[in-house]
Amino acid sequence: PNNDLRVSILVACFNEELFVESKIKNLLSLNYPSEKTDIIFVTDGSTDDTNDIIAKYQKLHPNRIKLYYEEGRKGKQHAINRIMPLIETDIIIFNDCNTIINPECVDYILPHFNNQQVGVVNGEKKIIVEEQDDAVSSGEGLYWRYESVLKQLDSDFYSSIGSAGELFAVRRSLYEEVPKHIAIEDFYLSMKIILKGYRNIYEPRAFAKELSSQTLSEEFKRKTRISAGAFQTMASLKEIYSLKHWKVLFLYISHRVIRWAFAPICLVLVFLSNFFLEGTFYEVAFKAQIVFYMLALLGYIFRRKKLKLTLIFIPFYFLFMHVALFKGFYDFITKKNHVVWEKAKRKMS
Repeated sequence: PNNDLRVSILVACFNEELFVESKIKNLLSLNYPSEKTDIIFVTDGSTDDTNDIIAKYQKLHPNRIKLYYEEGRKGKQHAINRIMPLIETDIIIFNDCNTIINPECVDYILPHFNNQQVGVVNGEKKIIVEEQDDAVSSGEGLYWRYESVLKQLDSDFYSSIGSAGELFAVRRSLYEEVPKHIAIEDFYLSMKIILKGYRNIYEPRAFAKELSSQTLSEEFKRKTRISAGAFQTMASLKEIYSLKHWKVLFLYISHRVIRWAFAPICLVLVFLSNFFLEGTFYEVAFKAQIVFYMLALLGYIFRRKKLKLTLIFIPFYFLFMHVALFKGFYDFITKKNHVVWEKAKRKMS
Protein backbone atom coordinates (compact mmCIF):
# COMPACT_ATOMS: atom_id res chain seq x y z
CA PRO A 1 0.00 0.00 0.00
CA ASN A 2 0.97 3.65 -0.44
CA ASN A 3 1.67 4.69 3.15
CA ASP A 4 2.43 8.28 2.09
CA LEU A 5 -1.24 9.18 1.76
CA ARG A 6 -3.02 10.65 4.75
CA VAL A 7 -6.56 9.47 5.21
CA SER A 8 -9.59 10.54 7.23
CA ILE A 9 -12.22 8.00 8.17
CA LEU A 10 -15.45 9.96 8.51
CA VAL A 11 -18.34 8.53 10.50
CA ALA A 12 -21.55 10.58 10.58
CA CYS A 13 -23.90 9.20 13.21
CA PHE A 14 -27.04 10.05 15.13
CA ASN A 15 -27.90 8.42 18.48
CA GLU A 16 -25.60 5.42 17.99
CA GLU A 17 -24.78 4.64 21.63
CA LEU A 18 -25.38 0.93 21.00
CA PHE A 19 -22.76 0.72 18.24
CA VAL A 20 -20.29 3.58 18.62
CA GLU A 21 -17.90 1.97 21.12
CA SER A 22 -17.40 -1.12 18.96
CA LYS A 23 -17.00 1.20 15.96
CA ILE A 24 -14.22 3.13 17.69
CA LYS A 25 -12.39 -0.06 18.70
CA ASN A 26 -12.75 -1.31 15.14
CA LEU A 27 -11.18 1.83 13.65
CA LEU A 28 -8.37 1.91 16.21
CA SER A 29 -7.43 -1.65 15.21
CA LEU A 30 -6.83 -0.91 11.51
CA ASN A 31 -3.45 -1.87 10.04
CA TYR A 32 -2.78 1.46 8.35
CA PRO A 33 -0.22 3.67 10.20
CA SER A 34 -1.97 5.53 13.01
CA GLU A 35 -0.03 8.74 12.37
CA LYS A 36 -1.49 8.81 8.86
CA THR A 37 -5.08 8.19 9.94
CA ASP A 38 -7.61 10.63 11.36
CA ILE A 39 -10.80 9.20 12.86
CA ILE A 40 -13.57 11.80 12.62
CA PHE A 41 -17.05 11.57 14.14
CA VAL A 42 -19.79 14.09 13.42
CA THR A 43 -22.82 13.59 15.64
CA ASP A 44 -25.13 16.56 15.05
CA GLY A 45 -28.37 16.38 17.00
CA SER A 46 -27.51 13.26 19.02
CA THR A 47 -29.30 13.17 22.36
CA ASP A 48 -28.14 9.85 23.85
CA ASP A 49 -24.68 8.88 25.17
CA THR A 50 -22.99 8.82 21.75
CA ASN A 51 -20.94 11.96 22.39
CA ASP A 52 -19.88 10.89 25.89
CA ILE A 53 -18.60 7.55 24.62
CA ILE A 54 -16.62 9.19 21.81
CA ALA A 55 -15.25 11.85 24.19
CA LYS A 56 -13.96 9.11 26.51
CA TYR A 57 -11.87 7.59 23.73
CA GLN A 58 -10.87 11.01 22.43
CA LYS A 59 -9.09 11.67 25.73
CA LEU A 60 -7.19 8.41 25.31
CA HIS A 61 -6.29 9.13 21.67
CA PRO A 62 -6.29 12.94 21.30
CA ASN A 63 -4.20 12.91 18.13
CA ARG A 64 -6.33 10.36 16.33
CA ILE A 65 -9.99 10.86 17.26
CA LYS A 66 -11.91 14.05 16.51
CA LEU A 67 -15.49 14.80 17.50
CA TYR A 68 -17.72 17.44 15.91
CA TYR A 69 -21.14 18.16 17.33
CA GLU A 70 -23.80 20.76 16.70
CA GLU A 71 -27.18 20.96 18.40
CA GLY A 72 -30.19 20.34 16.22
CA ARG A 73 -30.62 17.65 13.62
CA LYS A 74 -30.52 18.85 10.02
CA GLY A 75 -29.57 15.61 8.31
CA LYS A 76 -26.44 13.64 7.55
CA GLN A 77 -25.44 15.64 4.50
CA HIS A 78 -25.72 18.97 6.30
CA ALA A 79 -23.40 17.63 9.00
CA ILE A 80 -20.85 16.39 6.46
CA ASN A 81 -20.94 19.61 4.44
CA ARG A 82 -20.41 21.56 7.66
CA ILE A 83 -17.17 19.84 8.66
CA MET A 84 -15.71 19.12 5.22
CA PRO A 85 -13.72 22.42 5.08
CA LEU A 86 -11.95 21.29 8.27
CA ILE A 87 -10.62 18.08 6.71
CA GLU A 88 -7.25 18.37 5.01
CA THR A 89 -6.23 14.77 4.31
CA ASP A 90 -5.72 13.49 0.78
CA ILE A 91 -8.39 10.79 0.97
CA ILE A 92 -11.69 10.59 2.86
CA ILE A 93 -13.23 7.21 3.66
CA PHE A 94 -16.93 7.34 4.50
CA ASN A 95 -18.05 4.62 6.89
CA ASP A 96 -21.30 3.93 8.76
CA CYS A 97 -21.25 3.60 12.53
CA ASN A 98 -23.10 0.28 12.69
CA THR A 99 -20.59 -1.56 10.50
CA ILE A 100 -17.30 -3.33 11.16
CA ILE A 101 -14.57 -2.98 8.53
CA ASN A 102 -11.69 -5.42 8.09
CA PRO A 103 -8.24 -4.43 9.48
CA GLU A 104 -6.67 -4.38 5.98
CA CYS A 105 -9.46 -2.21 4.59
CA VAL A 106 -7.43 0.99 4.11
CA ASP A 107 -4.45 -0.97 2.74
CA TYR A 108 -6.63 -2.33 -0.05
CA ILE A 109 -8.40 0.94 -0.86
CA LEU A 110 -5.52 3.40 -1.10
CA PRO A 111 -3.38 1.79 -3.87
CA HIS A 112 -6.18 2.45 -6.36
CA PHE A 113 -5.66 6.18 -5.87
CA ASN A 114 -2.15 5.87 -7.34
CA ASN A 115 -4.05 5.98 -10.62
CA GLN A 116 -4.93 9.65 -11.09
CA GLN A 117 -8.04 8.70 -13.08
CA VAL A 118 -9.58 7.07 -10.02
CA GLY A 119 -11.76 9.41 -7.98
CA VAL A 120 -13.81 6.95 -5.91
CA VAL A 121 -13.21 3.49 -4.48
CA ASN A 122 -16.09 1.31 -3.27
CA GLY A 123 -15.71 -1.32 -0.61
CA GLU A 124 -18.02 -4.31 -0.37
CA LYS A 125 -21.05 -4.35 1.90
CA LYS A 126 -21.66 -7.68 3.61
CA ILE A 127 -24.72 -8.68 5.60
CA ILE A 128 -23.99 -11.06 8.46
CA VAL A 129 -26.16 -14.11 7.80
CA GLU A 130 -26.25 -17.19 9.99
CA GLU A 131 -26.74 -20.70 8.60
CA GLN A 132 -30.34 -20.49 9.80
CA ASP A 133 -31.89 -17.04 9.56
CA ASP A 134 -35.14 -15.20 8.86
CA ALA A 135 -36.45 -13.62 5.67
CA VAL A 136 -34.86 -10.21 6.26
CA SER A 137 -31.33 -11.50 6.91
CA SER A 138 -31.43 -14.16 4.19
CA GLY A 139 -32.98 -11.86 1.61
CA GLU A 140 -30.81 -8.84 2.28
CA GLY A 141 -27.67 -10.98 2.41
CA LEU A 142 -28.46 -12.53 -0.97
CA TYR A 143 -29.32 -9.14 -2.47
CA TRP A 144 -25.96 -7.65 -1.51
CA ARG A 145 -24.07 -10.66 -2.88
CA TYR A 146 -25.89 -10.12 -6.17
CA GLU A 147 -25.23 -6.37 -6.02
CA SER A 148 -21.52 -7.04 -5.42
CA VAL A 149 -21.33 -9.10 -8.62
CA LEU A 150 -22.90 -6.24 -10.58
CA LYS A 151 -20.55 -3.68 -9.03
CA GLN A 152 -17.55 -5.80 -10.00
CA LEU A 153 -18.81 -6.13 -13.59
CA ASP A 154 -19.41 -2.37 -13.79
CA SER A 155 -15.95 -1.62 -12.39
CA ASP A 156 -14.24 -4.04 -14.79
CA PHE A 157 -16.06 -2.52 -17.77
CA TYR A 158 -15.41 1.11 -16.79
CA SER A 159 -16.72 2.34 -13.47
CA SER A 160 -18.88 1.14 -10.61
CA ILE A 161 -22.19 3.01 -10.63
CA GLY A 162 -22.84 4.79 -7.36
CA SER A 163 -21.59 4.04 -3.86
CA ALA A 164 -23.08 2.71 -0.65
CA GLY A 165 -22.50 4.82 2.45
CA GLU A 166 -21.33 1.81 4.47
CA LEU A 167 -17.84 2.07 2.90
CA PHE A 168 -16.47 4.20 0.10
CA ALA A 169 -13.53 6.58 -0.38
CA VAL A 170 -13.11 9.78 -2.40
CA ARG A 171 -10.33 12.22 -3.19
CA ARG A 172 -10.72 15.27 -0.98
CA SER A 173 -10.01 17.55 -3.95
CA LEU A 174 -13.01 16.15 -5.86
CA TYR A 175 -15.58 16.51 -3.09
CA GLU A 176 -18.38 18.99 -3.72
CA GLU A 177 -21.31 19.79 -1.51
CA VAL A 178 -24.32 17.62 -2.11
CA PRO A 179 -27.56 19.64 -2.24
CA LYS A 180 -29.36 19.44 1.07
CA HIS A 181 -32.54 18.02 -0.47
CA ILE A 182 -30.79 14.90 -1.81
CA ALA A 183 -31.86 11.79 0.12
CA ILE A 184 -29.14 9.29 -0.91
CA GLU A 185 -26.10 11.52 -0.76
CA ASP A 186 -23.50 8.76 -1.13
CA PHE A 187 -24.84 7.70 -4.52
CA TYR A 188 -25.22 11.30 -5.71
CA LEU A 189 -21.69 12.32 -4.62
CA SER A 190 -19.98 9.37 -6.29
CA MET A 191 -21.95 9.89 -9.51
CA LYS A 192 -20.98 13.57 -9.66
CA ILE A 193 -17.32 12.57 -9.43
CA ILE A 194 -17.75 9.98 -12.18
CA LEU A 195 -19.37 12.62 -14.40
CA LYS A 196 -16.22 14.73 -13.99
CA GLY A 197 -14.36 12.00 -15.87
CA TYR A 198 -13.02 9.96 -12.96
CA ARG A 199 -13.52 6.24 -12.36
CA ASN A 200 -15.20 4.52 -9.44
CA ILE A 201 -13.34 1.29 -8.68
CA TYR A 202 -14.82 -1.63 -6.79
CA GLU A 203 -12.51 -3.28 -4.22
CA PRO A 204 -14.15 -6.36 -2.63
CA ARG A 205 -11.15 -7.07 -0.37
CA ALA A 206 -12.13 -3.97 1.62
CA PHE A 207 -15.46 -4.68 3.23
CA ALA A 208 -17.93 -3.48 5.85
CA LYS A 209 -20.03 -6.02 7.74
CA GLU A 210 -23.34 -5.25 9.36
CA LEU A 211 -26.39 -7.05 10.67
CA SER A 212 -29.68 -6.92 8.81
CA SER A 213 -32.66 -4.77 9.74
CA GLN A 214 -34.36 -5.75 13.00
CA THR A 215 -37.77 -6.43 11.48
CA LEU A 216 -39.43 -6.59 8.09
CA SER A 217 -41.18 -3.25 8.69
CA GLU A 218 -37.81 -1.63 9.48
CA GLU A 219 -36.34 -3.06 6.27
CA PHE A 220 -39.35 -1.84 4.27
CA LYS A 221 -38.91 1.64 5.71
CA ARG A 222 -35.25 1.62 4.67
CA LYS A 223 -35.89 0.21 1.20
CA THR A 224 -38.69 2.68 0.55
CA ARG A 225 -36.49 5.63 1.46
CA ILE A 226 -33.67 4.37 -0.77
CA SER A 227 -36.13 3.79 -3.62
CA ALA A 228 -37.56 7.30 -3.30
CA GLY A 229 -34.01 8.67 -3.26
CA ALA A 230 -33.17 6.63 -6.36
CA PHE A 231 -36.01 8.23 -8.33
CA GLN A 232 -34.94 11.63 -7.00
CA THR A 233 -31.40 10.99 -8.26
CA MET A 234 -32.69 9.93 -11.68
CA ALA A 235 -34.43 13.29 -11.95
CA SER A 236 -31.56 15.34 -10.48
CA LEU A 237 -28.57 13.98 -12.45
CA LYS A 238 -29.71 15.33 -15.80
CA GLU A 239 -26.15 15.60 -17.13
CA ILE A 240 -25.83 11.83 -17.09
CA TYR A 241 -28.28 11.51 -20.00
CA SER A 242 -25.68 12.55 -22.54
CA LEU A 243 -23.72 10.54 -25.08
CA LYS A 244 -20.66 12.44 -23.87
CA HIS A 245 -20.62 9.97 -20.98
CA TRP A 246 -21.80 6.99 -23.04
CA LYS A 247 -20.08 4.33 -20.91
CA VAL A 248 -21.53 5.76 -17.71
CA LEU A 249 -24.94 6.19 -19.37
CA PHE A 250 -24.96 2.56 -20.52
CA LEU A 251 -24.06 1.26 -17.05
CA TYR A 252 -26.46 3.64 -15.33
CA ILE A 253 -29.44 2.65 -17.48
CA SER A 254 -28.72 -1.08 -17.44
CA HIS A 255 -27.80 -1.36 -13.74
CA ARG A 256 -30.06 1.29 -12.21
CA VAL A 257 -32.78 2.82 -14.36
CA ILE A 258 -34.15 -0.43 -15.77
CA ARG A 259 -34.17 -2.05 -12.32
CA TRP A 260 -35.70 0.95 -10.55
CA ALA A 261 -38.19 2.21 -13.09
CA PHE A 262 -39.07 -0.62 -15.48
CA ALA A 263 -38.64 -3.93 -13.65
CA PRO A 264 -41.58 -3.43 -11.22
CA ILE A 265 -43.93 -2.48 -14.07
CA CYS A 266 -42.70 -5.38 -16.20
CA LEU A 267 -43.57 -7.85 -13.44
CA VAL A 268 -47.20 -6.74 -13.61
CA LEU A 269 -47.32 -6.60 -17.42
CA VAL A 270 -45.73 -10.04 -17.88
CA PHE A 271 -48.13 -11.61 -15.41
CA LEU A 272 -51.21 -10.09 -17.07
CA SER A 273 -50.05 -10.75 -20.63
CA ASN A 274 -49.26 -14.41 -19.88
CA PHE A 275 -52.74 -14.78 -18.39
CA PHE A 276 -54.53 -13.46 -21.49
CA LEU A 277 -52.27 -14.78 -24.28
CA GLU A 278 -52.90 -18.24 -25.71
CA GLY A 279 -50.27 -20.86 -26.41
CA THR A 280 -48.22 -23.47 -24.56
CA PHE A 281 -45.31 -21.13 -23.89
CA TYR A 282 -47.50 -18.49 -22.26
CA GLU A 283 -49.40 -21.10 -20.27
CA VAL A 284 -46.16 -22.57 -18.87
CA ALA A 285 -44.79 -19.09 -18.14
CA PHE A 286 -47.98 -18.14 -16.31
CA LYS A 287 -47.92 -21.30 -14.18
CA ALA A 288 -44.26 -20.72 -13.38
CA GLN A 289 -45.13 -17.24 -12.11
CA ILE A 290 -47.93 -18.68 -9.97
CA VAL A 291 -45.42 -21.08 -8.37
CA PHE A 292 -42.98 -18.21 -7.83
CA TYR A 293 -45.58 -16.04 -6.12
CA MET A 294 -46.79 -18.98 -4.02
CA LEU A 295 -43.22 -19.42 -2.79
CA ALA A 296 -43.15 -15.68 -2.04
CA LEU A 297 -46.35 -16.10 -0.03
CA LEU A 298 -44.76 -18.94 1.95
CA GLY A 299 -41.76 -16.70 2.56
CA TYR A 300 -44.08 -14.06 3.97
CA ILE A 301 -45.85 -16.59 6.21
CA PHE A 302 -42.56 -17.90 7.59
CA ARG A 303 -40.75 -14.53 7.47
CA ARG A 304 -39.97 -14.51 11.20
CA LYS A 305 -38.77 -18.11 11.32
CA LYS A 306 -35.07 -18.92 11.24
CA LEU A 307 -34.76 -21.59 8.57
CA LYS A 308 -31.85 -23.31 6.89
CA LEU A 309 -33.86 -23.67 3.68
CA THR A 310 -33.90 -20.15 2.26
CA LEU A 311 -35.51 -21.05 -1.09
CA ILE A 312 -38.84 -19.54 -0.05
CA PHE A 313 -37.17 -16.33 1.18
CA ILE A 314 -35.63 -15.52 -2.22
CA PRO A 315 -38.96 -15.02 -4.09
CA PHE A 316 -40.39 -13.23 -1.06
CA TYR A 317 -37.53 -10.72 -0.77
CA PHE A 318 -37.53 -10.19 -4.55
CA LEU A 319 -41.22 -9.29 -4.49
CA PHE A 320 -40.78 -7.31 -1.28
CA MET A 321 -38.12 -5.11 -2.93
CA HIS A 322 -40.34 -4.35 -5.90
CA VAL A 323 -43.25 -3.37 -3.65
CA ALA A 324 -40.82 -1.00 -1.92
CA LEU A 325 -39.95 0.48 -5.32
CA PHE A 326 -43.65 1.21 -5.98
CA LYS A 327 -43.96 2.82 -2.55
CA GLY A 328 -40.72 4.74 -3.07
CA PHE A 329 -41.97 6.11 -6.38
CA TYR A 330 -45.19 7.23 -4.69
CA ASP A 331 -43.18 8.97 -1.95
CA PHE A 332 -41.04 10.65 -4.60
CA ILE A 333 -43.89 12.07 -6.66
CA THR A 334 -45.71 13.19 -3.49
CA LYS A 335 -42.43 14.62 -2.11
CA LYS A 336 -42.48 12.46 1.01
CA ASN A 337 -38.81 11.47 0.80
CA HIS A 338 -37.08 13.34 3.63
CA VAL A 339 -33.38 14.01 4.18
CA VAL A 340 -33.88 13.83 7.94
CA TRP A 341 -35.43 10.47 8.67
CA GLU A 342 -35.75 7.88 11.40
CA LYS A 343 -33.05 5.31 10.66
CA ALA A 344 -33.97 1.64 10.41
CA LYS A 345 -33.19 -0.38 13.52
CA ARG A 346 -30.54 -3.05 13.02
CA LYS A 347 -30.23 -6.37 14.79
CA MET A 348 -27.76 -6.60 17.66
CA SER A 349 -24.99 -9.17 17.59
